Amino acid sequence: MRAVVDMNPELPKGTVHVWWGTVGDVRAHHRDLLGEQERERLAQLRRDGDAARFVMGCALIRLAVAGYTGVAPGEVPVIRECDGCGGPHGKPRVAVGGSIELSLSHAGEHIALAVARETPLGIDVESDDGTIDLPRLAPRVLSSAEVPGYAELAESERRHRVLSVWTCKEAALKATGDGLRFPMNRLGVADPEGAPRLTHWEGRPWLVEEMRLTRLDAPPGYAAVLAVLGPPGSAVRHGEFAHLTALAEGHGRAARSAATSRAASARSATLFTLPTPASGSASAGTSRSGSL
Repeated sequence: MRAVVDMNPELPKGTVHVWWGTVGDVRAHHRDLLGEQERERLAQLRRDGDAARFVMGCALIRLAVAGYTGVAPGEVPVIRECDGCGGPHGKPRVAVGGSIELSLSHAGEHIALAVARETPLGIDVESDDGTIDLPRLAPRVLSSAEVPGYAELAESERRHRVLSVWTCKEAALKATGDGLRFPMNRLGVADPEGAPRLTHWEGRPWLVEEMRLTRLDAPPGYAAVLAVLGPPGSAVRHGEFAHLTALAEGHGRAARSAATSRAASARSATLFTLPTPASGSASAGTSRSGSL
């Protein structure tokens, strides 16, 4: 059973929130949240499903960050610069909220966003739709140590094994920021369908101890894994898109109310600030500035 995000997500360090949305959740006004660079990318997507998944991903990011920071969703600055080539398709980052870390994934009808503070993380969601090209994919995904176990499986089990290993490894590669630039067959994963854990990372052995993999409660027909770089014990909480929308709207109203109060206080302070005495007067340096 999923542990659910509460109605006041403070997002303490050591907690990961996973927000789920679907293609069916997308509404026309969600496109208004996109930045200029995202609109350009959206215009390049020809298939309706791809466009809907992209818009939902953008909406999840902005609404989640709005809920944590009080910044209006349309004003959340999202940075998507790729570390490898500089293109606008890298791991999303935000320039508000301090050390908020994000990871986004989508497959089929479902989109998931993982959020944490001061904790590098990655999430991957895959659909088991029966279309995996095993002869082509298995050598790219499986390490030399994983091949013998795979070869012993019945043909009907091999597709599920490759999908499970892929999901674990892509989540891990997202957490480190490598993405698919780093070959999956240079990583090793044990128990990918149960309680997965890293067993090998070529050239970076320390990641075996530092990386935590958690298989998530995904929708039927899907696999989902969360990878976290850090000490064990991270609590994972799940939330749905409708819940997130309500949170963002509530936090936005609270932020606007607080901003109005601060502005009123500032106006009062301006109205009641005493004039600064002239230099050399007996009371120089003792003027009051601020609200009464």
